[in-house]
Amino acid sequence: MRRNGARLAFCSYCWHNERVVPMTSSDGASIILVLDGDPSAQWNKIQDVVKMIENELGLEDGWLIHKSYKVYLFISSQRIAGCLVAEPIKNAYRVVSRSVAPKSSSVTHTKEAGLNSTVLHFGDVSFKGEVIKTAPSVNNPELIDSDISGAVFCDNEAVPALCGIRAIWVTHSNRRKHIATRLLDAAR
Repeated sequence: MRRNGARLAFCSYCWHNERVVPMTSSDGASIILVLDGDPSAQWNKIQDVVKMIENELGLEDGWLIHKSYKVYLFISSQRIAGCLVAEPIKNAYRVVSRSVAPKSSSVTHTKEAGLNSTVLHFGDVSFKGEVIKTAPSVNNPELIDSDISGAVFCDNEAVPALCGIRAIWVTHSNRRKHIATRLLDAAR
């Protein structure tokens, strides 16, 4: 833990001309925006934080950040408490409540492949696999809403969007303190 703590230390006097995102804060916290072209000292700290986030979230090295992305750092008590990586996008798909999700239109059971096989269709791509665990029926919303480990359903139609969230992360000790919400508000 000590190793991660050193990475998360934030030296405000080491940074010059940082972009502080305006927000109301009674706890003295701030959010800093880092863009491509900012000083290398800032990007070195971002690279350290991103490497730790990729490791903690099980992401491939170098997957999280690219030049056109914006990085928001939540700073509290001279330490990085959270990070949000946003990317410019043109379209997005709304997440649909599982109780109103389409009735198994993307999941079909086939007899020719066997009793326990499933074919998943994503556009022109089909995946065939054996069912290991079955999910509750879409016809019974109470079961679906109580199952928090189920699938995420998205609407079929794209809607215009300006910003996509590539990743959002908060330190273990700062979770459930609305830091992720404040980072999302800053990105808006």
